[in-house]
Amino acid sequence: MIKILRKTYNYCKPNKVHLFLYYFISCCSTLVGILTPYITGNFIDILSNKTATKENIYIYCFWVAVLGIVSIVFGFITERLYLKIQVNSAFKMTKMMIEKVHNINYLLISKFDASYLIDRMNSDTNEIIIFSLTSVRNILTQILSVVLSFILVFAFSKLIAYILILASFLYLITYKLMKNKVYESNYKVIETRSKFFSNSYKQVEDVKTVKLYGLTEVLKKSYSNIFSNLFGKILDNQVITYIYSSMDSIISILTRTFIFVIGGIKVIKGQMTIGQFTIVLLLFNNILDSVSFAFNLGESYQKAKTVDKRIDEVLNMKVDRFGKVQLNHIDSITLKDISFSYVENEKIVDDFSYKFEKSNIYTIVGNNGAGKSTLINLILGLFGDEYQGNVYYNDVNLKNLDINNLRTKNISITTQYAEIINFLEDIEKFNSFNISNDLINVLELNKLISIENNKPKLQKTKDFSGGEKYKLSLLIALSKDYDVIILDEPSAMLDKESTNNLLNYLQQIKNDKIIIMISHDIRLIDVSDEVVRLSK
Repeated sequence: MIKILRKTYNYCKPNKVHLFLYYFISCCSTLVGILTPYITGNFIDILSNKTATKENIYIYCFWVAVLGIVSIVFGFITERLYLKIQVNSAFKMTKMMIEKVHNINYLLISKFDASYLIDRMNSDTNEIIIFSLTSVRNILTQILSVVLSFILVFAFSKLIAYILILASFLYLITYKLMKNKVYESNYKVIETRSKFFSNSYKQVEDVKTVKLYGLTEVLKKSYSNIFSNLFGKILDNQVITYIYSSMDSIISILTRTFIFVIGGIKVIKGQMTIGQFTIVLLLFNNILDSVSFAFNLGESYQKAKTVDKRIDEVLNMKVDRFGKVQLNHIDSITLKDISFSYVENEKIVDDFSYKFEKSNIYTIVGNNGAGKSTLINLILGLFGDEYQGNVYYNDVNLKNLDINNLRTKNISITTQYAEIINFLEDIEKFNSFNISNDLINVLELNKLISIENNKPKLQKTKDFSGGEKYKLSLLIALSKDYDVIILDEPSAMLDKESTNNLLNYLQQIKNDKIIIMISHDIRLIDVSDEVVRLSK
């Protein structure tokens, strides 16, 4: 448990003033809760002894009202503080995990379904932060409550105090017997629930494809199967948790019965007043709540362990390790004896060597599966160090370069599917690109973009056609004055005139750049200075 608390404290630490106030006021609220039974018991004794005056009644009522109002105010403040700490801390933790995902080896992270992964990270970070905040608060307040309550109960009846201690040991034994089963059951439910969410997302992710390929029945069957699996896990978990909570109830009933018997006899014998017995009963509820908390904390901790394990599974994934060297310019890219395979003993790229130099246009050609896109991914460092051979930028090994700086400052790329357009959520992002009228004319985007006050302005920000998306992707890639330009199937969604305009533009800018294209288009091959042919 200490491991979990240390992990989450790093994200709660920026709110440490709020955190201190949250725990301090929670403890003050507990003290108010202890005083209320004590005042109630004394009030009953005064009434039963018929010694109370109107002034006594007014005084007791006044303090009961004050304690009630204080309790309400404390409750609002603690809830407000909790909300601020929980939301901010969970956000920071989720943000950290997303940044971690950005650095995880591409081969590993690409095996995960995106919707499953984001649901898993969001739910796990929120659950573990909530567990840590509430557990520390409850541990502090329940210890305070138990200690003060035991002192008062011990003063009224040592025997009842010993019975409560025995009940506490019974709770502990039950937890020890059940903890592993609770942990395993919770893990299965949480993991299956994330997979169910992922499948649910797939049901509506691409309705067009579902309609075109008649996938409705297939998806319905898949959805029903994973729901059945989840439902079974939930029912199994209900049995385990019910047995666990039933033990709590049994111990509580037995303890309460003994207290009624012993306390009742003491009242009859005159060894305890009715008010004192009332205090004991009310304090017993406090102690019972505290012991039950300890009992339920065991179950909550097993759930938190499950969540913590899932978080660690992401955090412990292999990240790409690169150096810190930054390049001001790129004159050449050299691949030397490069081999790579997705599956063992099935090499996509085998002992490949080549040198790309500035002032040249290169076109990579080959059949499907020949490794064209894989070669580009190797050049871009997407596979980390999961390859044999070496890639050099100028004379610096790729493994020694600051890879993020390289991709951000030196290389411009557009892919066949124009994914970058999905990140243009608002006009401000588009305005940050240095786009010229000449480039807009080259790609025939005059109807989509205009230049106002030296800034590009999109006529619309969503609902682009496939061709518009691709042209915008090309526009963004070519607007960056970088040393390396990589274009995947640049003519795939362009008409003849737009393709010719693009090729003329590439010829004009190639003198200080390395331009690499993937294409089967003979027009692109004809204007290339060199053709790189790949085969399976």
